[in-house]
Amino acid sequence: MKIVVLDGYTLNPGDLSWSELEKLGECKIYNRTSLTDEEEIISRINIPTYGTAAVAQFAIALLLEICHHIGHHNKAVQDGRWENNADWCFWDYPLIELAGKTMGIIGYGRIGQTTAKLAHALGMRIIALDAMRAVGTKDDICEMFSLDDLFKAADVITPHISWAPKESRERLMNIAVDNVKNFLSANPVNVVN
Repeated sequence: MKIVVLDGYTLNPGDLSWSELEKLGECKIYNRTSLTDEEEIISRINIPTYGTAAVAQFAIALLLEICHHIGHHNKAVQDGRWENNADWCFWDYPLIELAGKTMGIIGYGRIGQTTAKLAHALGMRIIALDAMRAVGTKDDICEMFSLDDLFKAADVITPHISWAPKESRERLMNIAVDNVKNFLSANPVNVVN
């Protein structure tokens, strides 16, 4: 199994071990994008609305890529595989419909709320965890859950949180590793139907 961790520094700036995840398959960890001008970067860090729409749209774009393998199918069509296919429909992977699935959002700030609106427009049920909102409270499209209940109920989880304490990041990593282990042992915790 190939495992790719993007922006791994956010979860593990060096104080946790990737070893348990690396035992589960071929693992490539990308810490972050290379930056050259630290002063300029620091001046951009605390702009509350910078990139809100772009980050939310990118989260949905990645979800659509995972569910539909858009890049793969685009290449296959460009290579003539659809036009040479005997059937009217063409796909190499099963396509996962998002309508009716549950998105769990960890961190329901500006980016989390914007991501929720986009996912809701795709027909998804939205649940979230946010330090500033009580479990059980609701807004127009989202209900607040505890972290454990969110992990149990969500088909998809998207984190939109700022730097977290080591204990929180370690817990998230342990849950992710346990979920992958359960999946590999044919006993998945979260099953998307």
